[in-house]
Amino acid sequence: MTQNHVWYVSFVDERDAPPERHARRTTTFKSEQEAKQFTRTLAQDRRVKGLSAGTINPHQPKRVVGSREIGRWLGDI
Repeated sequence: MTQNHVWYVSFVDERDAPPERHARRTTTFKSEQEAKQFTRTLAQDRRVKGLSAGTINPHQPKRVVGSREIGRWLGDI
């Protein structure tokens, strides 16, 4: 049985679009560790804004990590 993706990371990507067309993107992961690793990489790029993460419904317990909490979630603060 394959494990479902239960974590997501969402962000505004300014790297490959004109300024008036920045799109919010979301990527899913099987584990919190994978999501954190991906988020650490994105957080180093100043062209990536509005990072947030969390669990995908119906996964329990529900977790939502807002953009202001990303540093704490990653253990950087």
